[in-house]
Amino acid sequence: MKSATPATIWIDRFPESPSNDFIANRIKIPAKPIIGLGVGSPDVDARRLEAGLKQVYFPTSNVCDILRRFSSIGRAHAMEHFHDAQSYVGGVYDDIAPSTNPMPICFTALAGAGKTQLVRAFERLIGIFPPNNIAGVDGIPNIPGWYMRVNERASINQLLRPILEPANCNLNEQFESAPSPKSHDLVRLLKKARRRAHRDGVCVAFADEFQFLTHSQDATALITKLLYQLWTLGPRLVFVSNYSLIHTLKRRPDQDKDRLLSNPIVLHPCAYDSADWTELLNELFLVGPDVFRLNAAQDSEALHQFTFGVNRRLVDLLVLAYRMQRKAQKATITFADIERAQRCAEYSMHRETVNLLTEQSITKKMARPDLWCPFQSMPQNNVIHSDEMLDRFESKVQNDQLRSSLTPKERSAVESIEGPKHKSKARVNVVSIGRPKALLTRETLLNGEACFDETM
Repeated sequence: MKSATPATIWIDRFPESPSNDFIANRIKIPAKPIIGLGVGSPDVDARRLEAGLKQVYFPTSNVCDILRRFSSIGRAHAMEHFHDAQSYVGGVYDDIAPSTNPMPICFTALAGAGKTQLVRAFERLIGIFPPNNIAGVDGIPNIPGWYMRVNERASINQLLRPILEPANCNLNEQFESAPSPKSHDLVRLLKKARRRAHRDGVCVAFADEFQFLTHSQDATALITKLLYQLWTLGPRLVFVSNYSLIHTLKRRPDQDKDRLLSNPIVLHPCAYDSADWTELLNELFLVGPDVFRLNAAQDSEALHQFTFGVNRRLVDLLVLAYRMQRKAQKATITFADIERAQRCAEYSMHRETVNLLTEQSITKKMARPDLWCPFQSMPQNNVIHSDEMLDRFESKVQNDQLRSSLTPKERSAVESIEGPKHKSKARVNVVSIGRPKALLTRETLLNGEACFDETM
């Protein structure tokens, strides 16, 4: 290891104000063209294409801004707690929960927008460091961050044990010779976690997939308790979740909301006319250079309209279009094929979600909690503006009105140019109800009322 003062050992792990180019060089995962697509069955090749598309990671400007902030958070923590050897050694033996720990960071985005991928990108940005030699002690681990996946793990014990203990290690054997109450084990576990975090120089702790805990009963109280326990460990806590969990936490008392939701970071989709969106499309198309017959510059707006710029939906749409083409004995994908895939039943759930997202952008009203950003007052410079959404909607209405005014011959000509559409629903026979020919007067109404009374 290169010679360094105790302070720079921990602080310099986190780049100070790195440029977008510096971040991109560290975290970008370029496309790897897939060889031999078309040899296997449609489903096998579609799965290969999907895996190749999901491996690509393109750092947008929004991603770089968030990673820059995470790096600053880690650097600030290192400067506060590891500024010299004396503060480091003293903290190793301090297992008391910090009383002035900064509030947790709430990192959120739409489902499928790339939150987990961004956390993994932060690992690549910071990198791996060799052990330290501090105060004459060799082999001290040098770990900038902890990365925990919550999933169905609903307790602090289950989250921390994989980090603190070797595989198949019994907790009671590690801490004491005889079994003890569960609460006593938990107290010892938290104390050990605080000492371990300080010893290893952990500055940021990520807890991902918190929304999975909302499936359990009394989920809100469970999540709040778990967040407070993680918050007391020492490193700056970043908890990652979809919008739905944040809306749930907003129903907590004010003291919980103030502590847990005061520092939000939101990852937004790319705008359809941004350079990020076009470059992302170009990178993905390189995965199947012999498959995609698409023009990123020309097709970017429509692809955004079909996916709302969400990465997961974009990959699903491209893979679906490929599978449909292969089953039709075709090996390439054009924009017309993308349109057909977007209209098919297999994409219907994504299509419904995109329609609701578009509706929200126009009406400024929540259509569904998991689609509505809980921090709407935050600036959203990298998302499509509602005026542009409204223009698209009005354009669609005008096209539908124009189509309805066509003669059968003109409509047939248009359909032959556009290609096959979904079959329209069968016409339903409507039985008309005759109306009385005579005008209704005061006398006829009174006579009707009298007839009604006689029948009662």
